[in-house]
Amino acid sequence: MLVTPYYYVTPTQEGIREYFRAFAQEVPVPVMLYEIPYRTGVAMKAETIAQMADDGSIIGMKVCNADFSQFARIIGLVGEKIGVMSGEELFFATHVAMGARGGVLATANVFPKIWQEIYVLASAGNLKGALARRSACSRCWTRRSRRRTPGRSRRRWPWWAYPSATCCARSSGPGPRR
Repeated sequence: MLVTPYYYVTPTQEGIREYFRAFAQEVPVPVMLYEIPYRTGVAMKAETIAQMADDGSIIGMKVCNADFSQFARIIGLVGEKIGVMSGEELFFATHVAMGARGGVLATANVFPKIWQEIYVLASAGNLKGALARRSACSRCWTRRSRRRTPGRSRRRWPWWAYPSATCCARSSGPGPRR
């Protein structure tokens, strides 16, 4: 279960830790921390995440954070203990090169082959190639991310059907258009 830190109040690091510990004890499924400070306003310290990994409160985490020094600290402290996953298309290749085990990406549901290619390149140490592959398709998810509010678009088709999204699909060889 993917769980964000509570954010209606400003929690302390210990408060966040207690929240996750209590949550993990009450639910019958493993808990994965969803760190997304630009949405929750709650920044997690790497040391708090390490304590949560050590006490078994979390089995992994989805990182949506542009702070690469923080990400490096997290990988250094818990990279061998829990599954650290990138949650941002823009940073996925760099996160994998730095030690992320994979990603939880919205566009991976639509373009799984592309993200698999980027993962293989980045995890093999070819960050330049992974970034080039991501850049070749960035229009696809850049257009998606501009629509912040869910709802009906002016046109009557889903975001992945926009012509800009086909750039990725064509380059990945999904077959002929139907």
